[in-house]
Amino acid sequence: MKVTCVPINLSAVERLNYDINETNDLIEMDLDDKMLQRLFEIGFFEKINAISGALIDYFEDEHIVGIPAITKVLNSNILDNAGYDIELHDVLGEIKSLFQEAFDRGTGVFFYF
Repeated sequence: MKVTCVPINLSAVERLNYDINETNDLIEMDLDDKMLQRLFEIGFFEKINAISGALIDYFEDEHIVGIPAITKVLNSNILDNAGYDIELHDVLGEIKSLFQEAFDRGTGVFFYF
């Protein structure tokens, strides 16, 4: 299982940096290996990397923080269902929700692959 998460506030971001999170500090989404592989196969993370300047990849911990970077991802069409297989719609919706939460909370989206 790989985890993508959004800290609920800036204090939670700080605790995440030191791996001392408290209960309910994070909004988390688990990705199984099969779904993660599928997202990499279609170039989903490559597109997010290009938009945000991140380097999301296997065996990497990465994050997208800051309103400008999060806004770029939200305003792109990368998180829209159009053009993706129906099997990906739910996971794309969850990822979009995480980016919206990060925007609303002023935190970021953290990827632990």
